[in-house]
Amino acid sequence: MPAVRQQKPAPLTTWSFAMSRARTRLASSAAAVTLAASGLSILAVPGAHASTLTDSIVQTATSQLGNNACGNGGYYASGTGQHSSCSGGHQAHAWCADFAGWVWAQNGVQNLGILNDLANSFQTYANKYQGGLSGTPHVGDAVFFHPNGFSGTDYDHVALVTAVNSNGTIDYIGGNQGSPSSVSRNAGMPSQPGSVVWTTSSGYRVNVQGYASPVGGTTTPPPVTDPVAPQVTDVAPAAVYNPDNGTSEIFAIGTDGVLSHAYSTNGGQWSDWYPIDSSFHFTGKPTAVYNPTNKTTEVFAIGTDGVLSHAYSVNGGQWSSWSTMDPGYHFTGSPSAVYNPSVNAVELFAVGTDGKLNHKYYAGGAWSAWNTMGNWTFVGSPTAVYEPDLNTAEVFAIGTDGVLSHAYSTNGAAWSDFFTLDPSYRFTGAPAVVYNPNNKTAEVFAVGAADGVMSHAYSTNGGQWSGWATLDAGYKFAGVPSAVYNSTTKAVELFGTGTDGVVNHKYYLGSSWSSWASLGSWKFAGTPVALNEPNTNAAEVFGIGQDGVISHAYTSNGSPFSSWYSLGTWKFNTH
Repeated sequence: MPAVRQQKPAPLTTWSFAMSRARTRLASSAAAVTLAASGLSILAVPGAHASTLTDSIVQTATSQLGNNACGNGGYYASGTGQHSSCSGGHQAHAWCADFAGWVWAQNGVQNLGILNDLANSFQTYANKYQGGLSGTPHVGDAVFFHPNGFSGTDYDHVALVTAVNSNGTIDYIGGNQGSPSSVSRNAGMPSQPGSVVWTTSSGYRVNVQGYASPVGGTTTPPPVTDPVAPQVTDVAPAAVYNPDNGTSEIFAIGTDGVLSHAYSTNGGQWSDWYPIDSSFHFTGKPTAVYNPTNKTTEVFAIGTDGVLSHAYSVNGGQWSSWSTMDPGYHFTGSPSAVYNPSVNAVELFAVGTDGKLNHKYYAGGAWSAWNTMGNWTFVGSPTAVYEPDLNTAEVFAIGTDGVLSHAYSTNGAAWSDFFTLDPSYRFTGAPAVVYNPNNKTAEVFAVGAADGVMSHAYSTNGGQWSGWATLDAGYKFAGVPSAVYNSTTKAVELFGTGTDGVVNHKYYLGSSWSSWASLGSWKFAGTPVALNEPNTNAAEVFGIGQDGVISHAYTSNGSPFSSWYSLGTWKFNTH
């Protein structure tokens, strides 16, 4: 590689965030009580941009306005820990949670078994299914109220958002509001978490805590598809770095289905391509991982028969033949693998033909059996990452509804349930995930299913995940993003192939993101893949050209990225 060029002009300072997340699910112990709502204005519901499910939730809640606790014979969601709000023709207990649960249940919202008569059971719902209360309201959400700094539960309340107004306020409908208590609407109310909404007669100021979004629903429209570039499989090479011998290695599937590899040691010239056991034929994108415990580089790929196989090389030696990993399991998309140093294991993930995510691991000299991770269903491909400051491995995948979810394992413990990340955003393809040790932040990126815009969410120090934020809505992408931490500059490097086939790049350095910049004008198919190479203070990005030839560009010591250079003339899959 050529010598050093100009450094990226940004200071290396700490990345700070206003949001945090808790990985653990929080227990609920509060009791719901009557809302003292006197003095709150009652206005008509303005029009709102909402999905079929959210429209239906609003319609159901609106139809109950004016009812008391015995409306419809009493409110509660059956099959949950809730009990009817009506007993003997009278109010049985504080019933705001029962009303919100009943409305959601009427519209087929899923996973309601966790709810009970307590308002903060909706917080528990959010903790389990979206990684914590969201700070962003959406129509159909449950908004949870609690006085900041108050250890008791006497003033908790929950209601349903019926409009998000252009001035940043919300309208909501709730049960057990006003005097006498009834189903009523409050309009133009503060929406930001921490905002004071009312003050109790005892002088406690009740605050917005956040929002729980409904999961699923019988009137939910089918998953949206991407009009820019529908994803069937990830078209991309795989890349891995071996720190013990300073070798970067790239793998790709040829037009004949045979997987081949090329390599470069200590920043030297790239080798020619070499096939790995041409008797096996593959589809999609391979994945590769380096295991420093046994100094083994391993590559995984899904065969044209749907069976996942692997091959390996120890100490840079000859590659093994392919071995299948239980032919009784069949997969779609592409696998993902990550090395977990907290347990000296390789963690491997793949989505089955039934949409369920499966996992196995290599530790102590042997592979485990495949294990299905719950009953959630996914499309596309998973992406795994290891977070060393937390001793945590984490896997992300996009559901059949387009919502991105994640699960995690800390110190080798059993994998958690899946938690959704802000279900108001819908994605396609597969996410990209990177861990930034400089600010102890995990960050996930994905391309919108409806608009092709890339968005990101993040978690710092294992805290609560942020909401999604778009990364310049003026840029549209096809395929899947790729991200890597550049240890030389302490920057996160992000790449995506635009709808015009040009690879675009931006980076996070210091405390802000750069603008998107095109890396030349070469045209690529599918997804780029990025690699950090600390021994040469370099980062590289690889892509499959629309002609099937793989090319790469690089940066050394934070210099601008080089021009593209082709790695031979071999042809690889572009679809």
